[in-house]
Amino acid sequence: MITLSPKAPFLYKPQNPNPKTQHYKPQTNGIYCKSELQSERGLEFETGETFFRHESAKGRDLGVLAASLYNQSKGGHHPDQ
Repeated sequence: MITLSPKAPFLYKPQNPNPKTQHYKPQTNGIYCKSELQSERGLEFETGETFFRHESAKGRDLGVLAASLYNQSKGGHHPDQ
């Protein structure tokens, strides 16, 4: 028989024995990530640190179409309806 305790070990947060506030200052190595403004299908968006290729637009379109068809097959609604 399995018995569950109200304080599971992964949910228990022990109090900090040293209550002083610790300040964390992130270290930077001088690398600057360039974020570019992209335009596709009449929409503008920033890619941030992601890898983006305009040549993949057809693949993205097919992915959206596949997700929409899957959603409809499971009884979901189209967002425009």
